[in-house]
Amino acid sequence: MSMTDEERRQNWERNRLDQVIRRSGLPRGTDKTRRLDGTFIRTPGNEKAIAAVEDFLGGNVDPPLLLLFGTPGLGKSRLALHIAWSYIEDGSGLVLYYQAEDLLNTLQANQTDGPAYGRLWRGLKEADLVVLDDVGANNATPWRESQLDAILDFRYREALATVITANKLDIPERMLDRLKEGRTAMLKGDSWRGKAADHGK
Repeated sequence: MSMTDEERRQNWERNRLDQVIRRSGLPRGTDKTRRLDGTFIRTPGNEKAIAAVEDFLGGNVDPPLLLLFGTPGLGKSRLALHIAWSYIEDGSGLVLYYQAEDLLNTLQANQTDGPAYGRLWRGLKEADLVVLDDVGANNATPWRESQLDAILDFRYREALATVITANKLDIPERMLDRLKEGRTAMLKGDSWRGKAADHGK
């Protein structure tokens, strides 16, 4: 039995969405578990971060740079993943999610492979949203810091949406200076890990 035009359209849309998700690097299942929904408990310690996320998604952060920072277990990654999934669900183009350490390891491993290195950088420059999780937790070297700085500087100059999470503001001063022109929000409180309400990290 042949498909109708509507069934073909729906099939094409499912395939397109699956490709977008695969390319994004977003952990599977986090579209359901890492969201700003009824399971995420709002507290005085995270209300400013939630407001910043809502403003970011509403297009009210200019330049569109968001830094979420605070000790582990408070929900920084969950909020960042919520932004990424919201972009995908809204059909807002290419989304890339990286653990900062994984990205730097991949860039370093491909330094001598021009085409592979170029593809990585092209994605980082062309993506409509880039999420860099756990910046500052990586093994810092001048080369690694220069890579992070170059990524953020390009996206800052081109006004491309970028979200960064960090446990503390122990990141290069030039990067921090750029991020402060967008929006920064600190999460406070006790870690939710291992408790009934799993906020992520």
